[in-house]
Amino acid sequence: MVGADSHSCTEGAIGAYSIGVGSTDLAFAMAFGWVWARVPETTRINYVGEPTGWVSGKDLERYRSLVFR
Repeated sequence: MVGADSHSCTEGAIGAYSIGVGSTDLAFAMAFGWVWARVPETTRINYVGEPTGWVSGKDLERYRSLVFR
């Protein structure tokens, strides 16, 4: 998916590849129906154990960001 919003990349939460683009790239996508994009390789991360009551998805993502720089 292509969007002109800084939150466009949140479509990854539903398993979709999505990128945020500028107005020129968005106009191109709307006119021609495609955009050149490099798709990154897939990395699988398995979390083991049971989260405590105060751990959220944001905490897991921040931890992942620290480990995989």
